[in-house]
Amino acid sequence: MTSLGYWLNLAVGPDGCSHAAWFVVVPSFTGNQPGELQYARQLSANLTGDAAVSQSLTIPLTMTSPTFSLFYQLGGASPLNGAGFAVELQTITSTQMVYSTTAETLSWEHLSFDLDAWVGNTITATFRTHQVAGGAPVWALLDDVTLGSIYPDVYVQADAKTVRPGEVFTSTLWVGNQGGVLAGGVALSAKLPAGLSFVLSSPDPDSQTKGLQWTLGDLPTKCQGIVIQVVLQAPRYGAVPQTLQPVFSLSTTSREIETANNTLALTIIIPLFTLWIPLIKR
Repeated sequence: MTSLGYWLNLAVGPDGCSHAAWFVVVPSFTGNQPGELQYARQLSANLTGDAAVSQSLTIPLTMTSPTFSLFYQLGGASPLNGAGFAVELQTITSTQMVYSTTAETLSWEHLSFDLDAWVGNTITATFRTHQVAGGAPVWALLDDVTLGSIYPDVYVQADAKTVRPGEVFTSTLWVGNQGGVLAGGVALSAKLPAGLSFVLSSPDPDSQTKGLQWTLGDLPTKCQGIVIQVVLQAPRYGAVPQTLQPVFSLSTTSREIETANNTLALTIIIPLFTLWIPLIKR
């Protein structure tokens, strides 16, 4: 008996592979909680060979940026003997290995593969473990194996500012694309509230006729660190305290699902300042 339950004799199939099914029991102060059933199929420790499972996929012609995605865990792998895990994509005429590793995982790892090259076709995805005689048994767990579309996800971020009346200050904007595919034709626009004045920016805006406009072009996947510095001047007069919110908005010519982070209402606070004037006794 272990902290995870009882170890029983493993069932061995005709091919020499071991099969195990077990419940993971979670101890607690109120008694053991119901666990989940887990299953593993392993090669015998004295056998060199592969274990594989396959799934057919048909990629529709209408699917945008088709992507094959999955999570996996891997144990028993070793770069010393080549034992590990691989993912293959097969057609009638060819087989392409799209992923291979001999590194064990500490937790769930995510993989995704671009299937644009196979749009309109049926392919077979094969998940393969390789074990070497004399090495540790190799096991792999798979979860959330899906086929779907992937989209760009552009964003704009900036920190709030606290300024004095009439102060000239710099706001730094960060723009990026945290999506899985390129975002095409990205542009940034800004609308300033009354009393807040534009001084300059780096880079310069491409247009100031209808608010401020910056043309950023295409942003590759996982693009981070595009910086735009905007110099503004707070109003000299007016009620204090007050809060001003210039609005910065991103647009892209690519289809995008998540757009909540495309718009930023930057908070600029002009607080009620107290001025202490020293008194001089004469």
